Amino acid sequence: MKKALPLKNGLNLKDAQKIAKGLNDLLASEFVLYVKTLNYHWNVQGLEFAPLHHFFEDLYTYLQKNIDSLAERIRALDATPAGTMKEFIKLSKISEAPAKPPASKKMIEDLLKDFEAIIKIARNLSSSAAKAHDEGTVDMLGTHIADLEKHAWMLRASIS
Repeated sequence: MKKALPLKNGLNLKDAQKIAKGLNDLLASEFVLYVKTLNYHWNVQGLEFAPLHHFFEDLYTYLQKNIDSLAERIRALDATPAGTMKEFIKLSKISEAPAKPPASKKMIEDLLKDFEAIIKIARNLSSSAAKAHDEGTVDMLGTHIADLEKHAWMLRASIS
């Protein structure tokens, strides 16, 4: 297979590589959160089953779409996105779900903590991308951060 042409988009190569590394860390963290959210979707029980089952589905559907966007942005920066569970676990700042599913309130609290951690990762990465004049990444992350904040708000409101 032919190698793609080298990156010539005006970004400094070192900056592009640093941003791609940050995007890979975010990708891995979101993938682990995606799997955790699926786990909770499958295993939630109790009186809140129906609404939480649907709510968790909305969350993992959002994460799945964003994971793909992150991987494509990494490719646009001429880097290779992580693509194995081993890589995702190694790079992730989010821990996997426990082997025994927790109670529904604990699931919500756990997801909220993780969404807030992802928001911080994305904010820091957006700042780095802005310093490198990578408007494509900044724009993508700005929209993503707003969506993550909305999901975190919904999780917070579900705990009360």
